[in-house]
Parts: sequence; C-alpha cells; structure tokens
Amino acid sequence: MYDKQKDQKEKKKSQKMKGMKELSFRYTIGENDLNLKIKKAKELLGEWYSLRFVVKLRGREKIYSDKAYEKMKRIEQELVSESRTQGIKTEPNWYSMALMSKGNK
Repeated sequence: MYDKQKDQKEKKKSQKMKGMKELSFRYTIGENDLNLKIKKAKELLGEWYSLRFVVKLRGREKIYSDKAYEKMKRIEQELVSESRTQGIKTEPNWYSMALMSKGNK
C-alpha cells in the first residue's frame, strides 16, 4: 500500500498542467507594478500554470475602459512567446484574458 501511494504521488508530481491562477489589477496600475505582474506571469507559465488576468472597473471607472483594454493588450503582446491566449473577453465591469503555457521550457 505504501509503495503504491508513493508511486501515485510521483505520477501526480510529473503531470504537466497545474491549476489556474488569477492575477488581477486595476486600470490605474503603475508601469513598474505592471512589469512585476508580467514577470510573475512568466514564472507561473514556466511552472505549467494556466493564468487568468482580470482588470476590474468600478463605478465611474467604466469611462476609462479604453485604458484597461490597452493594458490587457500590452500584457498579451509581452506574453505571446510564452503562452497561447484565447483573446480578451469584454464584460460590462471587467476585462479578462486566459493564458495557457506553450511548454517551451
């Protein structure tokens, strides 16, 4: 029983895809903070996680939805070599984008 459980644990560790992680931010995020989010995303994609970026807009912030979309577009362009994306989804109060690891590493 012990050996069987140990083998199952090892097989589980060697699986490539892990769970989904979510990175959220506001449209007012600073340049350096956005670079840190992108850096963290590259690390997580290297560890075979799937990612979801979310930009939330509250109340009157909806009039700045173009700025939020630009930030999402920038993230998509920065991570195009490490991941594949399904595009940016637009909802009334937020934008989201799912990224899956390509497996280059």
